[in-house]
Amino acid sequence: NSENGLADLAQRNEYCERAYNLRAPMQHRGQRDYERIVHSKAFRRMVDKAQVFSASKGDYYRTRMTHTQAVSQIARGIAEGLGLNMYLTEAIALGHDIGHTPFGHQGERILDSILQGKFNIIKNVESFSGDLSFGGFKHNYQSIRVATLLEEEYTEICGMDLSYQTLEGMLKHTKLKRDNYSLDQFISIDLS
Repeated sequence: NSENGLADLAQRNEYCERAYNLRAPMQHRGQRDYERIVHSKAFRRMVDKAQVFSASKGDYYRTRMTHTQAVSQIARGIAEGLGLNMYLTEAIALGHDIGHTPFGHQGERILDSILQGKFNIIKNVESFSGDLSFGGFKHNYQSIRVATLLEEEYTEICGMDLSYQTLEGMLKHTKLKRDNYSLDQFISIDLS
């Protein structure tokens, strides 16, 4: 029933594809990616990651989790207004920052500088320039690594077995350098 009112070009759950398909598709289970993200360790860790902290505001600080909840609420409103797939939209919104560093974008910039060799912390950093792990850091790339490789949701596979549609939304939630990275660089299944 949740898909009856979708716009013509909206993504439908029946067309979502996964690398492993550990569980057989079930009717009324469009929220599968949403549930996998919400129950993951990476999602729960966002509670402890400060996004913004200001001494001028007293002891109030905003965490990755409170930011993600606000993003999810806004995304739901937009998706509802446009007739888009709410489950897919919410899964993307909730998963978009699971690979983020503490201390917001400043923490990301510092880690990026370290991995680019701008600080003399990692020896022989130039030997890693072709590897996606070195040569820089972007939180959306790390979010895909967490979702497809690092999260230990299932014993049979690496990652959460999220749909490609959710993963692509997580990857592209922030600006990408044109033609630099695509989803197939982060997953082990051939997408062609």
